[in-house]
Amino acid sequence: MVITELKEGKRNPSHIHVSVDGEYAFTTSIDLVARYHLKEGAALTGEQMQELLGEALLGQAKERALSLLSYRAYSRRELVKKLRERVPEETAEAAADRMEELGYLDDADYAARYASDLYHLKRKSLSHIRQALRLRGIDSEIMEQVLEPYEEEDEQGQILRVIEKKYRRRLEEDWEKNRPKVVAALMRLGFSYGDIKQALEEYGEDEDDGF
Repeated sequence: MVITELKEGKRNPSHIHVSVDGEYAFTTSIDLVARYHLKEGAALTGEQMQELLGEALLGQAKERALSLLSYRAYSRRELVKKLRERVPEETAEAAADRMEELGYLDDADYAARYASDLYHLKRKSLSHIRQALRLRGIDSEIMEQVLEPYEEEDEQGQILRVIEKKYRRRLEEDWEKNRPKVVAALMRLGFSYGDIKQALEEYGEDEDDGF
């Protein structure tokens, strides 16, 4: 196999399109071209070709990872899943490793920020937050460390804050009519029926047969 053309990318000159035996083979970075001393007319063994293809894929995966992380934070599982849309799993994992080394990917930091957003802004329950973190691949040890400060806060207090912020006017307008709707909404946030009932009682109304 012989390299027959090295052509700069039109949109990004640092990308080099490599043709082998007269046909396009892969796109890689100018750094990899320099590192492997690639030039037109150079012969490649099958082993060298496979190594270059692997390096090119990894480079593309790292570029995509950087691009994705520039828009928003990802957990490692989320990032690997996204990268696997274009590269093999092994390559996606290697790219994620590099992002961690560079400090751009950090599950502990991601989990802390995500949990804070769910708890303080969206008023989700701890059970809902725990499930959301689990779905994003957050390690159980990291998860418990992140949620420990919130465990000290009472769940009913969180429910009362949600009621005060989102449902106070509705309950004041018609307690009997709107209370079941509020209960259903709070349960969708992940709060238990028992905690909701106690919180509503504390809110100022006695339990009755309609609850």
